[in-house]
Amino acid sequence: MRSMMMACLMASSMAWAQQVKLSLQDALKGAIETNLDIRLEKIKVDSSTLDFESTRAVYEPSVTSLVQFQSFDARASNIFEGDPEETFTNENGDLDITLSKAEDFGFDWRVNLTNNLRDSTSGTSFGKSYGATWSVGFSQKLLRGFGFDTEVSRKDEYIARGNLAISELDLRLMASRVLQDTENAYWDLVQSIEQLRVYKNSLKLAEQLYQQNKIKIEVGTLAPIELVNAEATVATREADIVSAENAVRAAEDRLRKLMNLPPDKWMLEIVPEDEPGTSPIKTDLVGDYETAVAQRVEMRQNRIRHENALLSLKYQNNQLLPELNFSGAYFLRGASNPLIDPNTGQVVETSSYSDTVDQISGQDLPGYQVSLNLTWNPFNKAAKIAKSRAEVELTTQDLETQRLRLQVLEEVRGAIRELETAEKSIKANEKARNFAEENLRAEQQKFQNGLTTNYRVAEVQDQLAQAISKEIQARISYRKAMTAYYQAIGTLVEQHNIHLN
Repeated sequence: MRSMMMACLMASSMAWAQQVKLSLQDALKGAIETNLDIRLEKIKVDSSTLDFESTRAVYEPSVTSLVQFQSFDARASNIFEGDPEETFTNENGDLDITLSKAEDFGFDWRVNLTNNLRDSTSGTSFGKSYGATWSVGFSQKLLRGFGFDTEVSRKDEYIARGNLAISELDLRLMASRVLQDTENAYWDLVQSIEQLRVYKNSLKLAEQLYQQNKIKIEVGTLAPIELVNAEATVATREADIVSAENAVRAAEDRLRKLMNLPPDKWMLEIVPEDEPGTSPIKTDLVGDYETAVAQRVEMRQNRIRHENALLSLKYQNNQLLPELNFSGAYFLRGASNPLIDPNTGQVVETSSYSDTVDQISGQDLPGYQVSLNLTWNPFNKAAKIAKSRAEVELTTQDLETQRLRLQVLEEVRGAIRELETAEKSIKANEKARNFAEENLRAEQQKFQNGLTTNYRVAEVQDQLAQAISKEIQARISYRKAMTAYYQAIGTLVEQHNIHLN
């Protein structure tokens, strides 16, 4: 039975013969670069960036144009147009081009060029007529939609910028969580490997005791029944090793998943290079709390949401105002019609489009237009409801700020407390392990002198194994407490010198 168990252990070791050494920093950087959750968050940041850019597109200049030609037949409606029984053809052509752009403060401008052509075969028409108008105009909002600080006119852009910042902070939050999970998984692997070593050492001690019992039985100083207890102890230690081997593989798989390693790398045995050091950390509850309020992602996102809520309320207050727009335009016109002899009724000179251009360039027919347009809704219920919703959202963000501050304070206090407890636990378990080692040496000496039993020696060996395991666990718990502490104050990413692109 024992030989079969050991053969399985050897086969397992051979299957995992290929190794790769891994430092904690390499594990963290690998997770940041390849973790799927982080990659998904980066895509969300890209999407928020596109949303932000789309809000700025409304301020890009736009060109609109219209090209139109119309031809239709009609009958004369009077004797001047011709015989009522005959038909004539009217032809109209239009070309309209406008360049416009929206600016800040509720201001927009436009430049327009309109061209038209009129022709007819009726009796009242003497040939083609051309017309053209060039104009430049503007419109300025004076009440609703007006604001000198651009927060009203560019409300959507400001909110989209805030949402983009929130999305980027979501990426940072995910990165910090992945860092914490990866570091914890790394130390879990270290603990599993150390626990396996403890069980192997316990097996070695149990086998030594087994051999000593065999010798004593052979010389007649120990009853044969004592050998059964030694064999049971060895079998128990071998079973512990099997469980520990499985725990190591499971810890490796968790780390591989967080690092998103390719399938062909999953067969490599991971050998951690770093040990769980216990360098003390100087904590300060007041300073750490202030750092957490300033640096924690949740607090930073809350401040952005609060700013967005203030902006929305400011915008909705503006929407309660009447709509009063002042607009103006300056235009130059040109027209070219056939020249008719009043005596003979004959065409003396035909029209030309170049004549209209000359008139416009010479500013022969200038003109201007100004207007003031007022639109007032005496009830404006929709705007009032929107304002009330904005007020509710602002109140919600105020309460959320208070809730988050309490949560951060609790988590910072808890992180400091866990750190102090873990530090004390290391010292206590180190003493316990030293006492367990001394106790085992004493018990082994007593067993050599026949002053104690085989069962008692095995029991003390087990106590030493437990003491070593607890010391290892205490050191791992301290490293995890360090990670949780930096996570609580919001500086875990900087602590590991990780840069997010």
